[in-house]
Amino acid sequence: MNRRILALISTTALVAASFVGCADNDVAGPSEASNIQAAAEIIAADDFFTSDLNYLDDGDVSMAKVDTAIIPRVWGRRIDRNSLQRNVVTTVLNDTTMESVVTHTFTGTFWIRARMQGDTTVRTYLKPFTEQTVRRVVLSKVANTAEPRRNWRIIEVSAMEGGTISSPQVNIDNVTFFIGSDTLSISDPLAYAMRLGRPLRLGGMPELPPTFNDDFRVRVTITSSDTGNFVAAHRPYWTLATGWRYRAPMQLVSSTNNGGGTVTSVYEHTWRGVWSGRHHLMISAVTQSSLFDNVAPFSSEIWGIPFLVQ
Repeated sequence: MNRRILALISTTALVAASFVGCADNDVAGPSEASNIQAAAEIIAADDFFTSDLNYLDDGDVSMAKVDTAIIPRVWGRRIDRNSLQRNVVTTVLNDTTMESVVTHTFTGTFWIRARMQGDTTVRTYLKPFTEQTVRRVVLSKVANTAEPRRNWRIIEVSAMEGGTISSPQVNIDNVTFFIGSDTLSISDPLAYAMRLGRPLRLGGMPELPPTFNDDFRVRVTITSSDTGNFVAAHRPYWTLATGWRYRAPMQLVSSTNNGGGTVTSVYEHTWRGVWSGRHHLMISAVTQSSLFDNVAPFSSEIWGIPFLVQ
């Protein structure tokens, strides 16, 4: 993740310089500092950037069951809601375009309810963790009033990349989103920008109809030294048994031994039912040792794809 972020920072000006906004008039507007502050406020209030904790926090871990008959009984993230730190670094590229890199950092505890081999006693194991999510945003000037927040509009959002900060042991290589006859494939989240108001085939953001009749499918490819990682799609869904849930297990489709101690695996998930608004589909990969080893650190990687339902 870090090498991609460094590459992004070095190419920010080149990537974003091609986007041009427009001003309503020629009245002298707010200062650059006010515009930068406005960018942070616009981002903080936008639905694209408010879902991280809701989607990743499993809450009551007694409801987050492992699907196979293994020693761990239940597991899940429990995030400290007060720990969220949002860092917005904004660059004013020209009079009509700003670009922001948005980093969310939060801490929590990974809970595992498990029994040891040959022991019927169920114990609780706690693993503290710190995770980050990173996105890139482009804002365009649409007015030139005395109120900075009215002057700027988000026109482009990148895919999201994140995970544990300390030595992640699992790597997401690709996420592919299937929407009807359209396919969106991402191999470098922060470099993949999606423009609002454009169709997917022309570099736009995925747009889904508000329906419960169509299937939507996501496929993820991961590489890890572990042979049995846990990969989940995080999105809101409703069940009669548990109410609102946010973590759905993805199904293993194939696994290839690469030699040299690594394995590449492909997982898929299909669902129905979306509603109007701005959303993120998040994919998290958690190492097998995070769950099966009571002393190994929690290790994850997270990617996310923004999409619209309208």
